[in-house]
Amino acid sequence: MGKKRRISAGKEPIYIYVSTEAKSDFTAYAVQYGLDETALANLLIAREERVGRLPRLSKATLEPSARTEKIVVHLAPERRQRFVRHVDDLGYSVSEAGALLVIDELQQKWLERCVGIDSD
Repeated sequence: MGKKRRISAGKEPIYIYVSTEAKSDFTAYAVQYGLDETALANLLIAREERVGRLPRLSKATLEPSARTEKIVVHLAPERRQRFVRHVDDLGYSVSEAGALLVIDELQQKWLERCVGIDSD
């Protein structure tokens, strides 16, 4: 018997592909704050809508051949459309943009600074 899928009513998925190491680190980081990877990715996308960090992030940090692990993010249709338009305007695919946000969060630890909890 396979994994049960959690279906989010009224939500539309986007798929972010990252390296095995990045997914493992991202999942562990999310769990430290009582979140799953989908919830944390949603926060990062919401932050991107307000702050617009993607133009300052470099695509060079992405290794396409290493991006084999999937993070599924369920977004409200309007938010998904806004995010897709935003990343299209920047010349990124949705997966590339999501991977950049994930990698940047693992390096910058924005959530950790926001909630004031030391992860050590």
